[in-house]
Amino acid sequence: MTSKNRETIESGNAESAVEGDPRWEVTLRAASSRALTRASSLRAILFYVVHQVILHPTERIGEYEIALGALGRSKNFIPLEDNIVRVQVGHLRKKLELYFSTEGSEEELVISIPLGSYTPEFKSRRQTTSPFEPPNNAEITATQLDTPLPVSREPAAEPPSPEASKDGTPHRTIKILWMSSLLAAALIVGAIAGFLLRPPTVVYRKAPTISNPILRRLFATNAGVNVVVADTALVVLQYTLHSNLTISDYTGPNYPEDILARVQDTTLRTALRAITHHDYTSLGDADVVGKCFYWGAILDSHPFVRFARDMHVRDFEHGNYVIVGSRRGNPWSSLFDRNLNFSFEEDPATHVFYFRNRHPKPGEALNYVRSSEAGGSTVGYVDVAMLPNLARTGTVLLLNGSSMEDTEAAAELVLNSVLPPVLAHALPSASRNQDIEIFLKVYSLEGSAQRMEVISVRTAKAFSKDAND
Repeated sequence: MTSKNRETIESGNAESAVEGDPRWEVTLRAASSRALTRASSLRAILFYVVHQVILHPTERIGEYEIALGALGRSKNFIPLEDNIVRVQVGHLRKKLELYFSTEGSEEELVISIPLGSYTPEFKSRRQTTSPFEPPNNAEITATQLDTPLPVSREPAAEPPSPEASKDGTPHRTIKILWMSSLLAAALIVGAIAGFLLRPPTVVYRKAPTISNPILRRLFATNAGVNVVVADTALVVLQYTLHSNLTISDYTGPNYPEDILARVQDTTLRTALRAITHHDYTSLGDADVVGKCFYWGAILDSHPFVRFARDMHVRDFEHGNYVIVGSRRGNPWSSLFDRNLNFSFEEDPATHVFYFRNRHPKPGEALNYVRSSEAGGSTVGYVDVAMLPNLARTGTVLLLNGSSMEDTEAAAELVLNSVLPPVLAHALPSASRNQDIEIFLKVYSLEGSAQRMEVISVRTAKAFSKDAND
């Protein structure tokens, strides 16, 4: 599809072959929804794949075709080296689920893109069953396991500035309004655990070929994997009070009351107490949980969802773990900070968090700070590390991003059956006690990762000298 054709479709004036087709009409309505109206890349993909399936129903739609036809990539595009299509289609699946469960809840025709395919499916709502309550004796396929978890909304990765508004609204009022909206709409981890911990009967028609050593090490047969999701309320608390809490603060018997006692404003203190006394996490964390359950089922290793607030340091002496998010929302990642080359730290003057490169190699910077670019794009960073647990009896995977979208993009990259060549060559094997650290640069637009760049890959020999830094 040419650029001109894409512009024609984007404007809604599709060629006569698709005009009037109910599949095209529901596509236009979905693309104009609040979930997709600002996501230009996702809209382009949606228009492209629907257009293709209507006009060429027997033709295969692959990563390469989407990259060229919808995202404007050149003919030199190599899917294994650039996961932009996989990442963006993953976001599109969630946006479609959001639309058809909210604004489009009355739509008769429902659009979905099954896992492992880029070809959209159209089903009558009367023919669909709830994705969270499979029919009795039904076979649960890999496609169904990719259904997003039931959530109310995705909390913002970067809270708005606490400065007073132009009309003079006080700082605390802005904070309270922002936190109240977060409280009303955040995801409750208990709902995730209640859904995911049910013992389903899973039958896979075709298991993918897995060459990724990270997956094979993490999901070792008969070894349970604990997925520790971040505490969004902790992020809100620290941001609002410009605090930097330690594990001791977080796990203390008087948390959060010791922290709240410092708040003089009673209204603000009440709002913070209401938030911190409940368990909230992000949609990005829930997406990582879904990926872990998918691979756990394939590799015969049952995952468990664990909320950060419910953990104890002794837990990390046994079993395998995935710790999602930086220490701002998941303080447990700091247990392993001494073994990392890229340390997530705070500038005490500006309260800005950044990655410090403890031992820069030639061409590497000393510090990496998340930044905003022109046109609404951002550049962020994420440190992915695979380390032994505290007793060296299992494996811990850290997904330590400077924002939620950075963490989610990294999960999309490493929780995949095949690693990009640059990582596959650097990680030919992953022994039980080998330390691995991958530092990534993430380019995002409108909250969605567009592409990633590998800045550094460290193994045990490369950065073991940092252990006592």
